[in-house]
Amino acid sequence: MSKVFNRDVDLAGGSKLMKGTTTLIDADGNFNAPIVTTNLTTTGNTILGDAASDTCAINGATSILSTSASALAAGRLGATTPALQVDASTATCVTGLKVKAAGSGAGLALSTVGGGTNESLTIDAKGSGTVTINGTATGIVALPAGSTIGGSAVAALGVVTSNSATALAVGLNGATNSAFVVDSSTGSQAAGLKVVGATAAGTVAASVISSGADANLSLDAKGAGTLTLNGTATGAIALSRATTVLAAGGISSTTATGLFPVYLCAVQDTPAPTAACSVANFLTTLDSTAGATTQTLAASTVKGQMKKIEMKVSGGNDVVTVTGLLGGTTLTFSAVGQYALLQHNGTNWVPLELSSQADGVAGPALA
Repeated sequence: MSKVFNRDVDLAGGSKLMKGTTTLIDADGNFNAPIVTTNLTTTGNTILGDAASDTCAINGATSILSTSASALAAGRLGATTPALQVDASTATCVTGLKVKAAGSGAGLALSTVGGGTNESLTIDAKGSGTVTINGTATGIVALPAGSTIGGSAVAALGVVTSNSATALAVGLNGATNSAFVVDSSTGSQAAGLKVVGATAAGTVAASVISSGADANLSLDAKGAGTLTLNGTATGAIALSRATTVLAAGGISSTTATGLFPVYLCAVQDTPAPTAACSVANFLTTLDSTAGATTQTLAASTVKGQMKKIEMKVSGGNDVVTVTGLLGGTTLTFSAVGQYALLQHNGTNWVPLELSSQADGVAGPALA
């Protein structure tokens, strides 16, 4: 049975709309619920229910044909500030939003339908409001490969609030062996890294930002890996402030044997007979006034350290036993002016020059 209402139904004067002996609409214009019918078509304005708390259930597919900006409006005040609104007022509109339900655990899908092969989907807050994705759930927000934030012509501000060791992880396998990771897991974290872009041929700047006045910046390779600065560019490396070598690694050149010299800033020493030559300064002078004697020189802990030993007073030979001396174990000083210029390569003391201030030739004997 099909019921079609093509005109307003006038029930003035106490009339009723009946189906057989059943009252469908009483004299006051109220539906006598429940009413079950098939293929019901209405034209004009149709109101179901007389109170906001009424419930209307529809079984089967439902289609609404409308060109209104409020083709579907649901909310406490209807089309006025609705909770949900469908705007079909665009004259040539052929696209829309599809909601695809799924079984338990399979999620819910929102997608664009209609139109051409490729159609975009835009989600906007109002005014300066914020769009929040996954604000109450604890799962991640996954962005597929090729995603952009803001686009090339729009200034985008991205803020991630997290106390995770992988607050931001980018890479082929996500947080596993990432190409880039931001770790904000430090409980009192208040410092970070700022990168400022530049114009073409300008200078890109990386600096520390912090709530304090001073904060250090560390760059580290992994394990025994090497940290390379300006490895592919051809420009120089400019050090604008005092530079300190903190560990025994020293500074090496690109050649196999090249080392930058490291001079320890400390006053010279003149050890007593049989005492050790200092390894904590550059110059040690020898004095064998009392006769032949011996000295020692320990290994260095600073790669590239320079060390000079020179005989100033001679009353006999002074034999210096050097730990890790390349080419021998001892240096024998027999005349005033003899000197040895050594550099530590991280393993051995290397005799760079064995000579004499007196004749420039007869240096200490290496054995």
